[in-house]
Amino acid sequence: MAIRSGDYDEKWRLRRRETGKLGGDVGGLIDEVAMSVIDWGVLADLHFRELRNYHGDHSSRPDTSTVHLVTSDFNFDTEGKLVVEKWGKLIEAKVVVLTGASEGGLGGATALALALAWSTHLVLLARTESKVRNAISAIKEISPGTLPAFVHIELDDLDSVRRAAEDVLGVTSKIGVLINNAGVMAVPWSKSKSGLGKTPAFNHLGRFLPTKLLTSSILAAGPGSRIINVTSASGSRLY
Repeated sequence: MAIRSGDYDEKWRLRRRETGKLGGDVGGLIDEVAMSVIDWGVLADLHFRELRNYHGDHSSRPDTSTVHLVTSDFNFDTEGKLVVEKWGKLIEAKVVVLTGASEGGLGGATALALALAWSTHLVLLARTESKVRNAISAIKEISPGTLPAFVHIELDDLDSVRRAAEDVLGVTSKIGVLINNAGVMAVPWSKSKSGLGKTPAFNHLGRFLPTKLLTSSILAAGPGSRIINVTSASGSRLY
């Protein structure tokens, strides 16, 4: 289904007027998210139209500078080390920032797999330092040339997110890869310190804000730098 940018424009103009009721900090962030959605809607509209034109009329190929069709031999059961064996060169000597890097989770396993690629820095963001210590020790053993660093963050607290971004920029001025891995699911309803529900505060603004604050450093890393958002399998469905 194509996304019509005009519909997004009108929808979010109305929504922007409503955000003022939430107060400056949260309202302003939701305002920025809304405008980003407009931009993404325009971009998605362009991609869908070009793909539709391509499949309907092969004499008019899509602009490959904006449309990228990627295939992979990997699947749900593929281990991280196999991915690194094939693509590790892409992050060799780069700085990787990873949220939700606690031991026993996807983030901790991702950190250990990335260490095999010999990145220069692995900046691990998590709520509890004790849950990251073992990963840091393992990274030092796997890749002595990689410098792991812990940064405390609470993604449902916007002030904590801002402090964490400052700490990350104190470690590095160039970020080759930002992986937004941390997330919550089916937690009891409660409000964050910013007055939002915990789940949207954590899973949405808690990803948008650090990405926004670190964007200049990601761009400074040059071609090949990336922002990766990890989601559940349900997010792979296209409506």
